[in-house]
Amino acid sequence: MILDEIVDRITGRWAVSLKAWIYLTFLGIFGTKSRTYALLDITQLESFLLAISVHLLNAPIYYFFAQKLLKKRFTEPLSLVAVLGSFLVFMLTIATSEILITIYVFNQTAYLGPQLFAPLFPSLFGFIASSYLLAEFDKNRTDIKRLAFAQTTLEKTAKESQDQIIAERSQLISAIQNSVFYQLDALKKQFSTLGSNPRRIEIERLANELEEYSANTIRSLSHEIAEDVSNKSPIDRLAFVGSSNVSIIAFCSFF
Repeated sequence: MILDEIVDRITGRWAVSLKAWIYLTFLGIFGTKSRTYALLDITQLESFLLAISVHLLNAPIYYFFAQKLLKKRFTEPLSLVAVLGSFLVFMLTIATSEILITIYVFNQTAYLGPQLFAPLFPSLFGFIASSYLLAEFDKNRTDIKRLAFAQTTLEKTAKESQDQIIAERSQLISAIQNSVFYQLDALKKQFSTLGSNPRRIEIERLANELEEYSANTIRSLSHEIAEDVSNKSPIDRLAFVGSSNVSIIAFCSFF
C-alpha cells in the first residue's frame, strides 16, 4: 500500500513540475560544484560557473519533458516507466553536458564514474522525494480547503436552522398574543354583564387558568429563544411580549 501511494504521488501532476526543477537544480548546482572542484584542477569560481552552466543549458530539455512529453500528468496519472525514463534521460543530458564542458572548455580530463554514474542515484532519490513531497503538500492543501468548505457549509446550515426555529417560536408567541390574550381580555370585559350568575365564577377560573398557561408558554418560548442566540446578539424580550394590549400577567411572566 505504501509503495502504491508513492507511485501515485510521483506519477501525478508534480512528477516533472517547475517547483521540482527548482529544488533539484538548487541541490544539483551545489553538488556539481563540490564534485568538479574536488576532481578537476579549477578554481572555486570556475567550478561554480560550470555547475550553473550545466543546469541552465539543460533547462529547455526539462521544459520539453514537462510541457510536451509528459503534459498528460495534469489530467491523468503517468506510467512509472515514462516518468523514470524521462528523468534518467534528463540526468544523462546533464552529465553529458558536464563532461563536454570539462573536456572542451576547461581542457580537463573527464571522469565517467564520478561525473556520470555517481550523481545518478542521489539525483533519482531527490527526484522521487521532491515529487512525493510536492504531491503530498498539494493533497493536504486540497483536504484543508474541503474541510474548510464543509465547516462553512455546516455553520451556515446550523445558523439557518437556528434562525428558522427562532422565527417559528416567535410566530407561535405572536399567535398566542393575537388570539388567546385578546379573547381573554374581551371575555373579562363581559363578566360585568353576568352579574351574580353562578357560572361566572367557573368561567372566570377557567379564563385565569388559560391566561396563566398561555403566559407560561410564552415565557418558556422566550427563554428558549434567548438561549439559542449568542451573547453577541441578545434577545430583546420586549419584542416577544407584544404591544400594550397584552394582559399585564402575560407581560410580567417574562421577568
